[in-house]
Parts: sequence; C-alpha cells; structure tokens
Amino acid sequence: MKYIIKDSILGTENEKVITQKEYKQLKDARKILAKGLAIEEKYDVLLSNYMDFENEILQISTEAMIYNQNGYDYFQIIIARMNKRLINFLTASRLYIDHIKQHVNDLYPAIANEKSFVQVHCSNKYDRFLEYRFMEELRNYVQHCEFPIHHATVQNWKEDNKKGSRDMIHSIDIFSLKSYLKEDDKFKKKILSEIEEKVNLKTYVRKYVECLSEVQAVIRNRVTNKLSEARKLIEDQMVEHKKIYPKDSSALIASSINSKGIVTDEFPLLLSWDDIRIDLEKKNRIMKNQTRRYVSGQIKDA
Repeated sequence: MKYIIKDSILGTENEKVITQKEYKQLKDARKILAKGLAIEEKYDVLLSNYMDFENEILQISTEAMIYNQNGYDYFQIIIARMNKRLINFLTASRLYIDHIKQHVNDLYPAIANEKSFVQVHCSNKYDRFLEYRFMEELRNYVQHCEFPIHHATVQNWKEDNKKGSRDMIHSIDIFSLKSYLKEDDKFKKKILSEIEEKVNLKTYVRKYVECLSEVQAVIRNRVTNKLSEARKLIEDQMVEHKKIYPKDSSALIASSINSKGIVTDEFPLLLSWDDIRIDLEKKNRIMKNQTRRYVSGQIKDA
C-alpha cells in the first residue's frame, strides 16, 4: 500500500509520499477537528435561538410602546409568539446537551460505568441552580404535555434620569404558572415545591443559558490542546508539501493506493473549514452574569 499527498485541484502528478502512520495520524486529526467544529456549531445554534428569544421580547416591547393594544386577544398573540421562540430555544438546548456529550465522548471516551465529562458538569449545574433544574423539566413538559408560557404582562414604569426628569420604560414579562404545571403528573414534585406561583421566564432562561455557556467554557478548555495538536499535524504537512511543490495549490488530498494503483481511501487535507470553528469560537463568547444584562434603547449623553 502506498500513501501520498497531492494537489486536488491542479491535477498535477506531484506527489509527496508519507508513511502509513502519518496517513493514519492525519486522518485522525481531521476527525478530531470535525468534532471540534461540531461542538462550536451546536453552541452557535444555542446562542442563535437564545438571541431570537431576546429579540422577540424587544420587538413586542417596542410594539407596546408605539401601539395602543390590549385585551385578551392581544395577550394571546404575545404568548403565542413567545412560546414559539421559547420552544425553539428549549429544543436547541436539548440538541446542544445531547450532541456535545457525544462529541466530547468521541474525543475522550469515558471508562465503563463512568459518567461522561460533559454529564458531570451538567449534573453540577442541575444540583446548584434551580433555574437549570426548572428549565430542564420545562423542556420535558413541552415535549409531552403543553406550551411553556401561560401568562404575559406588559410593563410600563418611570425612572429618574440625570436631567431631573423621568423616562418611561416599556417591557414585557412572561410566566409559567405553577397551577398549570401541577396538572401534569409527570412534572417533578420536588421542582414544583421549589418554584414560586409565577415563574418569570426571562430570568430563568437567562440563568439557564449562562449555565450552558459555562459548560461550553469548560469544554473549550478541555479540548483546546487536542484541537491545536490536530491542526498542527495538518499544517505541517501542508507546509512541507509547499516546500517541495511551491506551484501547487493549498487544496491537498491524502490518498492510500494499493499495489494495482487503485485509490482505496482518500480525504481532503484542508484547514479552511477549521477556520470556521476558530471564527465561531471568537464570535460566540461565554455568557457571564446574564441575569444582570439587558438591552436598552436609553439615550445617553455624549
């Protein structure tokens, strides 16, 4: 069996022969980077759905400031819109947790009967924070019983500003009602005993995404060296090939060829797709103190 690296675009006959060990290392490195990209993509989906949730709150708050709407029908429309956003976020959170468990396990296989690395950290968040426990249970409630939001209110209040006058603030609050949740026999009684009669979902969602973001931070810290080593293996081969064949493009392919000259296996040797992982990591920061952050349209003096 022969193992080579060659240009995949120009179609030249320039080949760099590598060993079977090098071929396997490169193939494994590509798989490692693929798992790293998948982890960042799942986190991106999570944050995108969370942003949609927050944007819907701002949109409805702005509409409440501009238009004179009230009554039962109006609030049912608000609840329907926010239910859609919250259900999407809950679905994305389940996808995130389930998929990153598998991705990290693929990189660091757990010993038999041992909890996975991700499961340990998720369990820690579950034990420490009511908001995390409640949101996990609320997702189960959505999957088998009902929509999560039962009540909504439009809030208007005044705040003193630095000019000595008062600003009018407009916002909405959305709630899960304990009385509704009690009707579901599958909803955990212990969690019901911990929550208030009206659960302000804005607060709970923000704390929950903060917890998941902290899990992402731990995962990034855990996998960073492995990803860097995998990327360097590919980079080094690309640099070596360029030294030998400077006119070749950067689009390389690694192949295994049998004694009859037939390609039995091959894979692209590229890093542009791994650049996406790095860009996603830079873009999607770790969310801290999310319950103390909010977007405002307040006018500030220059």
